[in-house]
Amino acid sequence: RVVAFLRKHNFNVSSQKALHEDQIRAFAILPESLRTQLRCEVFLPSLLRHPFMRMAWGMDNAALVSICASSMAEESFSISQEKFTCGQRATHMYIAASDGFAYYPG
Repeated sequence: RVVAFLRKHNFNVSSQKALHEDQIRAFAILPESLRTQLRCEVFLPSLLRHPFMRMAWGMDNAALVSICASSMAEESFSISQEKFTCGQRATHMYIAASDGFAYYPG
């Protein structure tokens, strides 16, 4: 549905390069329902790997759809970038989409 919508509105959808949502101009014109569906297709598989989120999905699908629609974001990290440090208050939850995080307890 998303590709058909974008083609109808003359957006080139043939790029093979991986991009983040905020880098794709066409997303701004998508109807909210399509944007939510697309975000769920992207984020739900990673989100459901977490046991609590799997349990929540079984109890309230709408809550996780809402999380996907408004609270999830893609982020790339450089090799030595620290996302949190020992003693720092947590403000975010990170879910790795690929193997690449190393955690060293302080």
